[in-house]
Amino acid sequence: MEREIVTVRIRLMIKYLNRLRGFESVTLSEYLDNFDYQLMVERLIELLVESSSDINSYLLLQLHNVTPATYYDSFIEAGKNGLTTRELAGELAKSSGMGNRLVHQYEAIDNELVFKAIPIALSQFPLYLKQITDYLDSLEVKDA
Repeated sequence: MEREIVTVRIRLMIKYLNRLRGFESVTLSEYLDNFDYQLMVERLIELLVESSSDINSYLLLQLHNVTPATYYDSFIEAGKNGLTTRELAGELAKSSGMGNRLVHQYEAIDNELVFKAIPIALSQFPLYLKQITDYLDSLEVKDA
Protein backbone atom coordinates (compact mmCIF):
# COMPACT_ATOMS: atom_id res chain seq x y z
CA MET A 1 0.00 0.00 0.00
CA GLU A 2 1.37 3.39 -1.00
CA ARG A 3 0.26 6.01 1.51
CA GLU A 4 1.02 8.83 -0.95
CA ILE A 5 -1.87 7.69 -3.17
CA VAL A 6 -4.23 8.25 -0.25
CA THR A 7 -2.47 11.43 0.89
CA VAL A 8 -3.01 13.10 -2.49
CA ARG A 9 -6.75 12.48 -2.25
CA ILE A 10 -6.83 13.66 1.36
CA ARG A 11 -5.21 16.94 0.33
CA LEU A 12 -7.78 17.38 -2.43
CA MET A 13 -10.61 16.65 -0.01
CA ILE A 14 -9.29 19.33 2.35
CA LYS A 15 -9.37 21.82 -0.55
CA TYR A 16 -12.93 20.79 -1.40
CA LEU A 17 -14.00 21.18 2.23
CA ASN A 18 -12.38 24.61 2.45
CA ARG A 19 -14.31 25.74 -0.64
CA LEU A 20 -17.54 24.24 0.71
CA ARG A 21 -17.07 26.16 3.99
CA GLY A 22 -17.48 29.33 1.96
CA PHE A 23 -21.15 28.43 1.54
CA GLU A 24 -21.92 28.13 5.27
CA SER A 25 -23.07 31.75 5.45
CA VAL A 26 -25.21 31.60 2.29
CA THR A 27 -28.95 31.59 2.94
CA LEU A 28 -31.28 29.13 1.26
CA SER A 29 -32.82 31.97 -0.73
CA GLU A 30 -29.40 33.17 -1.96
CA TYR A 31 -28.47 29.61 -2.84
CA LEU A 32 -31.66 28.96 -4.79
CA ASP A 33 -31.29 32.26 -6.67
CA ASN A 34 -27.68 31.61 -7.70
CA PHE A 35 -27.14 28.86 -10.26
CA ASP A 36 -23.35 29.17 -9.91
CA TYR A 37 -23.64 28.43 -6.17
CA GLN A 38 -25.77 25.39 -6.94
CA LEU A 39 -23.27 24.05 -9.46
CA MET A 40 -20.31 24.61 -7.15
CA VAL A 41 -21.90 22.98 -4.11
CA GLU A 42 -23.19 20.04 -6.15
CA ARG A 43 -19.73 19.48 -7.63
CA LEU A 44 -17.92 19.84 -4.30
CA ILE A 45 -20.19 17.27 -2.63
CA GLU A 46 -19.81 14.99 -5.63
CA LEU A 47 -16.00 15.29 -5.42
CA LEU A 48 -16.00 14.61 -1.68
CA VAL A 49 -18.05 11.44 -2.15
CA GLU A 50 -15.94 10.29 -5.11
CA SER A 51 -12.62 10.98 -3.37
CA SER A 52 -13.58 9.26 -0.14
CA SER A 53 -14.94 6.29 -2.06
CA ASP A 54 -11.68 6.14 -4.03
CA ILE A 55 -9.72 6.11 -0.76
CA ASN A 56 -11.96 3.39 0.64
CA SER A 57 -11.70 1.26 -2.49
CA TYR A 58 -7.92 1.59 -2.68
CA LEU A 59 -7.36 0.70 0.99
CA LEU A 60 -9.90 -2.11 0.95
CA LEU A 61 -8.31 -3.71 -2.10
CA GLN A 62 -4.71 -3.23 -0.97
CA LEU A 63 -5.16 -4.25 2.66
CA HIS A 64 -8.25 -6.48 2.80
CA ASN A 65 -8.61 -7.84 -0.75
CA VAL A 66 -12.14 -6.38 -0.93
CA THR A 67 -13.45 -4.67 -4.07
CA PRO A 68 -16.60 -2.63 -3.38
CA ALA A 69 -19.01 -2.39 -6.32
CA THR A 70 -20.55 0.99 -5.42
CA TYR A 71 -19.84 4.15 -3.44
CA TYR A 72 -22.32 2.87 -0.86
CA ASP A 73 -20.53 -0.47 -0.57
CA SER A 74 -17.17 1.27 -0.19
CA PHE A 75 -18.37 3.04 2.96
CA ILE A 76 -20.06 -0.03 4.44
CA GLU A 77 -16.93 -2.12 3.82
CA ALA A 78 -14.75 0.66 5.27
CA GLY A 79 -16.75 0.40 8.49
CA LYS A 80 -16.67 -3.40 8.53
CA ASN A 81 -12.91 -3.47 8.02
CA GLY A 82 -12.04 -0.80 10.58
CA LEU A 83 -11.02 2.04 8.25
CA THR A 84 -13.72 4.15 9.91
CA THR A 85 -16.29 3.55 12.61
CA ARG A 86 -19.37 1.65 11.50
CA GLU A 87 -21.50 4.61 12.58
CA LEU A 88 -19.69 7.10 10.35
CA ALA A 89 -19.56 4.54 7.54
CA GLY A 90 -23.34 4.19 7.70
CA GLU A 91 -23.87 7.95 7.61
CA LEU A 92 -21.49 8.42 4.69
CA ALA A 93 -23.04 5.49 2.85
CA LYS A 94 -26.36 7.36 2.98
CA SER A 95 -24.72 10.50 1.59
CA SER A 96 -23.12 8.49 -1.19
CA GLY A 97 -26.57 8.08 -2.70
CA MET A 98 -26.75 11.84 -3.21
CA GLY A 99 -23.30 11.87 -4.76
CA ASN A 100 -24.33 9.12 -7.12
CA ARG A 101 -27.50 10.97 -8.13
CA LEU A 102 -25.50 14.15 -8.73
CA VAL A 103 -22.93 12.36 -10.87
CA HIS A 104 -25.39 10.44 -12.99
CA GLN A 105 -28.40 12.80 -12.67
CA TYR A 106 -30.81 9.90 -12.27
CA GLU A 107 -33.49 12.34 -11.23
CA ALA A 108 -34.09 16.07 -10.96
CA ILE A 109 -31.73 17.59 -8.43
CA ASP A 110 -33.47 18.80 -5.26
CA ASN A 111 -31.60 22.04 -4.62
CA GLU A 112 -32.97 22.41 -1.09
CA LEU A 113 -31.75 18.92 -0.24
CA VAL A 114 -28.29 19.71 -1.63
CA PHE A 115 -28.24 22.96 0.39
CA LYS A 116 -29.14 21.04 3.56
CA ALA A 117 -26.27 18.65 2.84
CA ILE A 118 -23.67 21.43 3.23
CA PRO A 119 -23.44 21.35 7.06
CA ILE A 120 -23.69 17.55 7.06
CA ALA A 121 -20.76 17.27 4.65
CA LEU A 122 -18.80 19.82 6.68
CA SER A 123 -19.19 17.73 9.82
CA GLN A 124 -18.89 14.20 8.40
CA PHE A 125 -16.04 14.49 5.91
CA PRO A 126 -13.52 16.07 8.32
CA LEU A 127 -14.33 13.23 10.73
CA TYR A 128 -13.83 10.76 7.88
CA LEU A 129 -10.42 12.29 7.09
CA LYS A 130 -9.38 12.05 10.74
CA GLN A 131 -10.45 8.42 11.00
CA ILE A 132 -8.69 7.46 7.76
CA THR A 133 -5.52 9.27 8.86
CA ASP A 134 -5.67 7.56 12.26
CA TYR A 135 -6.12 4.20 10.52
CA LEU A 136 -3.10 4.81 8.28
CA ASP A 137 -1.04 5.95 11.27
CA SER A 138 -1.98 2.76 13.13
CA LEU A 139 -0.66 0.70 10.21
CA GLU A 140 2.68 2.49 10.38
CA VAL A 141 2.94 1.79 14.12
CA LYS A 142 2.27 -1.91 13.48
CA ASP A 143 4.94 -1.97 10.76
CA ALA A 144 7.53 -0.22 12.94
